[in-house]
Amino acid sequence: MIAIYARQSLDKKDSISIETQIELCKKEIGDERYKEYVDRGYSGKNTNRPQFKAMMQDVENGVISKIIVYKLDRLSRSTLDFGELMDALSKHNVEFSSTREKFDTSTPIGKAMLNIIMVFAQLERETIQVRVQDNFRMRSARGAYDAKAPYGYAKTKVMVQGKAVSTLKPDKAYSLMVKKIFEQYAYTSTSLGYLARTLNQQGIKSANGAAWDSCKLSKLLCNPIYVKADAEVYKYYRAKGMEITNDIDDFRGQYGCVTYGQWDRAKNKFAQLSGLTLSIGLHEGIIDAKTFLACQYKLADNTQINNTGRGKHSWLTGLLKCGCCGKAMKVMTYKDTATFRCSGAMNTGLCSDSPSVCVHEMEEAVEREIFAHVARHQELVVQKRNEEDNKAHNYKIAIAKLDDQIANLITALADGTELTMKYINGRISELQKQRNILATELQQHKNATKQQDDIKQFHDIINLWPGMTIPQKHEIAMMLIRRVEIQEDTTRIYWKYDL
Repeated sequence: MIAIYARQSLDKKDSISIETQIELCKKEIGDERYKEYVDRGYSGKNTNRPQFKAMMQDVENGVISKIIVYKLDRLSRSTLDFGELMDALSKHNVEFSSTREKFDTSTPIGKAMLNIIMVFAQLERETIQVRVQDNFRMRSARGAYDAKAPYGYAKTKVMVQGKAVSTLKPDKAYSLMVKKIFEQYAYTSTSLGYLARTLNQQGIKSANGAAWDSCKLSKLLCNPIYVKADAEVYKYYRAKGMEITNDIDDFRGQYGCVTYGQWDRAKNKFAQLSGLTLSIGLHEGIIDAKTFLACQYKLADNTQINNTGRGKHSWLTGLLKCGCCGKAMKVMTYKDTATFRCSGAMNTGLCSDSPSVCVHEMEEAVEREIFAHVARHQELVVQKRNEEDNKAHNYKIAIAKLDDQIANLITALADGTELTMKYINGRISELQKQRNILATELQQHKNATKQQDDIKQFHDIINLWPGMTIPQKHEIAMMLIRRVEIQEDTTRIYWKYDL
């Protein structure tokens, strides 16, 4: 008996209906007896479908001699699942045919195509095995540290289950400074800004040799890599919503912690703990738990403003930089007056030539430059876009011609001899490489022309500028401007789009 299998995820006007699939399959059967297996409303991402399972049970029972589908992806969208299906059909001497792709395992070319699919299925199977092995090694070495050593530590290697893995060891000179920073912040009324200025005045550099500031100190003080983690540290991070891979018994007040996971890069990693995972590391901690937690509670009481660049006082926040030291210009308010001041001067005390600028005056000046910039380039953008459209059209024509050549060669395979099939397959491979190159170039071209589209839309947006909110103006400015540098007598705008 022949099995007709049909599947449709959703009823859509532009998709082939179950009924149409079955009718097309019937044309391949003739007068032979058949049975329909229909899975309506099921995805092809896996084989967990009731009628598919029923059909495969009939295959195992020897009831079915051949399976026919309208299209390969009706059966499965996974190369691995399809390969395993073909294995099962081969064991029970069941043939397979697809009406759309003219894939028929009873023909020589169908068998050749099946062999190719099986090779890719095996490759996918091996890739999954490697990934599982890698995950196992990662779990067994959990607590290892592969990134750059943080301030106060140096990299070293230890053996874990016979495998050398990276970890940390305290750097004698810098670890003493880490202790001093934690203790001074925890047990005095010192602020982050004052502590940064003190360190800079003493000539003490941060990890990358740069000056200290409030942000660098905050990140250091928040990092559980330094703490000799005990049960109190476990309870603290558990309450913060972190996923902890170790039992509380592992928190013995000796080893530091390693964190990993996804977080918003615009924010302090340790200000969003619920999205992170914490494990006991292989390295010894530097700071006792009491001092470390005292710092966390003090930091929580003095929460820093998120570094999103979206200030409530000005749409230029995040774009303005001091032309003397390169640090961000921050808004400072006093009564009804708002001014931009250099954060380098405020946080580190190392910038003495920084200007102080009225927020309202700076916004008006940059606003005028934005309007002039867009107006100056609007006509040129339209001209360039027409040229780019022609170029994209030429790419598409070239790709379409290659597609036609490939399709003709695939058709020729059906009538080819073993010798000509080898030549045709080689030629198809060459054409496919050419097509891939053109497709890549076309995508790069589209990415480049997207910038022109961004500029083009600004003309209409700027007409709405007077009625926009501060966040809306900020979004427009961020799309157009890389940064604005301010010095005592000059202001320079660096544009993202310099046509």
